[in-house]
Amino acid sequence: MAALSPRRIAWALCALPLACGARPARIEAARPQREPALFAARDTAALDAALRYAPPVERAARSCPAALALEDNLEAPEPVRPSWWSPPRGAITRCPQSSAAYADARARVDALERTIDALRPGDDVSAVRAQLTAVLEHRCLALGSIDDELPAALTAHSIEQWWTEGGEGWVDDLLGEPASNGPFARYVSFAPTEQRSLVLEEQQGSALVDILCPAESEACGRETAPFALRFRELLRGRDAIERQRREARLDDPRRDEEDWREACERTARARPTDQRYATWRQCISEHEQQRQSAPPSGYFRAPTGWLIVQGRRGHHSYCDSVRAVHLASGASFEARQCSAMAFVRRFRGDAGQERGLELRTGTASATAMQEATLAMVLAPFVTRDARAQIGLEVPAGIALRYGAPQFGGLSASGWYSSDQSTLRWSWISSGCLRAHGTLRWPESADPANSAAAHLLAVAEATFDEAQSPTVALPRWVVPSPASEHEDDPQPALAAALSERLGQ
Repeated sequence: MAALSPRRIAWALCALPLACGARPARIEAARPQREPALFAARDTAALDAALRYAPPVERAARSCPAALALEDNLEAPEPVRPSWWSPPRGAITRCPQSSAAYADARARVDALERTIDALRPGDDVSAVRAQLTAVLEHRCLALGSIDDELPAALTAHSIEQWWTEGGEGWVDDLLGEPASNGPFARYVSFAPTEQRSLVLEEQQGSALVDILCPAESEACGRETAPFALRFRELLRGRDAIERQRREARLDDPRRDEEDWREACERTARARPTDQRYATWRQCISEHEQQRQSAPPSGYFRAPTGWLIVQGRRGHHSYCDSVRAVHLASGASFEARQCSAMAFVRRFRGDAGQERGLELRTGTASATAMQEATLAMVLAPFVTRDARAQIGLEVPAGIALRYGAPQFGGLSASGWYSSDQSTLRWSWISSGCLRAHGTLRWPESADPANSAAAHLLAVAEATFDEAQSPTVALPRWVVPSPASEHEDDPQPALAAALSERLGQ
């Protein structure tokens, strides 16, 4: 069997009535042969290989919006990167407020504020991004080059939130307002993280359009308000667990002996004069500025349609399964095959035979399944380690100046367990594949992944075989997936579920 690349697998999904266009389409029935006209402009070789695993189906004239392929994390946004002025001699300081340079910088900041205030969700942000870059490149704001928490101006809604939630104060404090001899002369701000936003005005062509709400709507998405609260609380809980894991690996006695502010102040005073402020600020940013996983801003409708989850659960004893759930009614259809490693079967006294194919039908909580689906869709948009805005007074003996940009080393943390497996999920609505991705099971180092996995486990626990499904399973909902591994049971399980239970 020829190996399929990710590109070919993507085309396999497009061969279904599930992807690759601008508007939704509803599936009517299956055809015995595909229509060449539908695929004339596509990679026919890839389609021919992919269609061996996916029977052709009828497509309406209107095609579906391109589905979002959501993996464990979306690519991190590229922040604004000004080429800060760095003098060959002397130190970077605040500009005197009586200087012409300060007046010019103040005028640029005021102009930026007016531009951001005039933004509306959906507006183009390229001009704002250029204007923000120009402001941060000004000599009087060069102290900002110490910080690495710069915005990316992702969308009009996200940059406006960043500005109002602390970005404006951070820029003002770089200039040194109020007057240098005022009570807040040594007060500085630490900028917040710009967080992703998902609002209808900015995602008109997105496959998620069915669940998005307008930015200013007060009524849209009320049914998912409890979902949002639980998701946020789960993120906070997982953040705390991951923070404890990181701290347990830190070999620093100061963690238990004293406050980090005192430690940062003492460490900074031990450095040369021009490096004290940068050392103190980077230390405070690392240890005192609160970090947390932040879900995307916006309100969301409850997802409808079908959720398909497939993969292996368990380690020494495990089950391969494919489950399709109708989100409006909770109707559930599952094909699974369970087994165990050889040493486990010997220990239990099994005859060494794997359990055969099992087909199960029943009903689960529709609300719980909708909540789990929404969590999986939103998880890749969660901003990990988002910093909250704080303001502090610079300790005495540390001047607001530094002689050269400070560059910290790259660091990363995480963990992995052999008990983990990877599930694949797909959300289909109105006959269109809206989103699909992977989920590390039963937890991972990513708080958003773990929160979504927890909600899926809670939802699946409500499955009741005694309650018969109130809707039928359409055969096209669960196509046989492509696989690069000959011993992968998922294609056979998906085919059995579709052929034996599908209508």
